[in-house]
Amino acid sequence: MSANLRTPSARARLTARREPYYSPLDKGLALGFYVGAKGGRWTARTINPAGRPKWLTTTLAPESDLTFAEACDRARAWAADTLADAPADDPTPTVRQAVDSWVAGKRRASGDLAASKTLAGWVGAANSVAAFLGENVRLSDVSRADLERYRDRPASRGAVRSRATGNRDLNAAKAMLTAGANDPDLNYQGPRAWQDAKRHDTESTARVDDATDATAEALGGRVLSLDDMRLFLESAEVIDPAFATFCRVMFLTMQRPHALRMANVSDLMVIDGRPMLRLRFGKNAHKRRRRVGSTERTLRIELFDEVAAILFELAEGRPANAPLLTDSEGNRWPEDFQRLPFQQSVEVAGIDPEGLTFYTLRHSGITWAATPAEHGGGGLDAVTVAQCADTSLELIARTYYRRQTGIGTGPGL
Repeated sequence: MSANLRTPSARARLTARREPYYSPLDKGLALGFYVGAKGGRWTARTINPAGRPKWLTTTLAPESDLTFAEACDRARAWAADTLADAPADDPTPTVRQAVDSWVAGKRRASGDLAASKTLAGWVGAANSVAAFLGENVRLSDVSRADLERYRDRPASRGAVRSRATGNRDLNAAKAMLTAGANDPDLNYQGPRAWQDAKRHDTESTARVDDATDATAEALGGRVLSLDDMRLFLESAEVIDPAFATFCRVMFLTMQRPHALRMANVSDLMVIDGRPMLRLRFGKNAHKRRRRVGSTERTLRIELFDEVAAILFELAEGRPANAPLLTDSEGNRWPEDFQRLPFQQSVEVAGIDPEGLTFYTLRHSGITWAATPAEHGGGGLDAVTVAQCADTSLELIARTYYRRQTGIGTGPGL
């Protein structure tokens, strides 16, 4: 906030503090006034053309030596002399140029079809990195320590940032800076010290508690913990927002990818106030069809409110025969579409790829749904999970649940 330094009475109302009060004079130049225990003094600061530190500062004179107008003149003269002695403009791209290049690349990759919420997320993430590292800092000056401090910065309101969230932010920052370094228009030739920044060690395999049988690990390979699932999805947003949406829906519906990619807008419906998705394709589609009178009905699964909101937003205003989940160009996903973006998302997230497949997302969703609520899971019963996941109750009960060690003493009739 700009301070009023024009009159002695206005300056007398300023309280003592460590940093000077500043009032802007010209672009990149501000007149300052420091209030200390022994009185005030005039200062000035101007943007450092070298990038780091951001500001060049100086003390001009005690308050009693200069009027406000004289202090302004001296500040301008000091800035002119300082900038005249500054080295020639460094062509090395800045952090701001790098993150802007990343945002531009994301927009190009989406064909400028990204939703406003998605675009705002990209811009917000880029602004966060630029504000922390310094917009005018050269890429060559960004160090490994800078990125690790960004990883460990406090969360909002001073809360401690979780390790998984810190790792996600670190991966995103690395991707942004690397995108700028790879941009041929920026022509960066310097070091890439930020790429050496390390992630926190986190457990990549979900805890299997007493309510979830360890054999669940064998059905779909590794299970991702909820923190790692969030990290994977946020990393997938960096790779391809449309792919990230498909993965999020796959986890939340516990469905096979083919059943989801073949779903149309008309397959999304509300029955008796409950959001439902009709599955016309997939592994068990031909077995699940049932007749009611003369009408053949395919399987319908009930949806969590979270995924229902996602799907109804995707479906709004689109033709009934349009694919419900589409790629960034609005087309139905082709077969085997997941191979490259899944691999890239795992890599950006920094998750150990051993034992991970695309099916892991469905498997992890079922595991979460079957885990008791008191352990951070969905707390769904085995019948509901089997119906939602379109698989047999026997398999769900055998694989994802463990019977209690005892049933108690009875009701005492």
